[in-house]
Amino acid sequence: MAAVIELEGLPATDRVDILREHMLAGRIPLELRPYPGLEIRVRSFIADFGDIQMLSVRAAGGEIERTARLAQDASVPSLLISVVESGTTVLAQAGRLARLRAGDMVLYTSSEPYLIRFTPGAVRTTYQVPIERLGLPYRLVRSQVARTLDPRETLVSVTSAFLARAASAVRGSSAEERAALQQPIIELVRALLTVSVANESFGRDALASSLGMRMAEFLEARISDLDLSAGTIAAEFGISERYVYLVLSRMGISLGDWVRTRRIELAAAALAQDTRGLLSISSVAYRWGFADHAHFSRAFRAQIGMTPTEWRRRSAAQGTR
Repeated sequence: MAAVIELEGLPATDRVDILREHMLAGRIPLELRPYPGLEIRVRSFIADFGDIQMLSVRAAGGEIERTARLAQDASVPSLLISVVESGTTVLAQAGRLARLRAGDMVLYTSSEPYLIRFTPGAVRTTYQVPIERLGLPYRLVRSQVARTLDPRETLVSVTSAFLARAASAVRGSSAEERAALQQPIIELVRALLTVSVANESFGRDALASSLGMRMAEFLEARISDLDLSAGTIAAEFGISERYVYLVLSRMGISLGDWVRTRRIELAAAALAQDTRGLLSISSVAYRWGFADHAHFSRAFRAQIGMTPTEWRRRSAAQGTR
């Protein structure tokens, strides 16, 4: 989804009512607090990056609040990452106050009340990331809210630049292209949250507790790589191969069996779609990480109950019924 909200041209009294209704109906409901004697002006752009929603706003004439009542609503708990593009913004949450200038970045959550004030014409871009997708304890996430992140720090600078670039390119992108950016955004935000607390006890615990999930994500992303192994996983996460097997076993995963099963599932899906036989069996095997045609055929038959050729013919026949 991508949408523009533009209130210019509407009577001033209508702007407040329309904007207030829109904000209360949003993914994270908010209250609008107009400043007395000032005209409300808002222009915003909303786009989805998979489960992540981006909101770019230029506003003047009021402030927004996530009240204690709204913070207890049924919306999905989210971490919000705001990058200030111009003007200044003040954010208050969890007893902290962050004063932000152009280039600064701040984190806050939808699970607790917050207040945002901004100077006239201030522009900020905010990404709403479901907290469950981060795989981190809430207390770690909460420890980082309402703290101004220094843009001179490398990870902050890289994350801010990536988010700004994604926001600027969104208007010409497809839903599929935006969804492909979801995981990179999650990885950058996860790193941003954990790197500063990696030497603290609960930071180490958080990294350890999310390791299995991060390894599973890595496996899924690299499932077609011929060199995918315990060694490549160990190198990616800076751990031993023995520890790779230990973490996966705790999740009920046998590495070799899981990789082979998942590759066969993906290969079977590809063959079922290729009802005209445009792809060779060897090319499908290689695409999903099998260097040897014969090995692929044996593994495929053992799992699916028929050869790849028989599977494709049956899929084609079923598709013509």
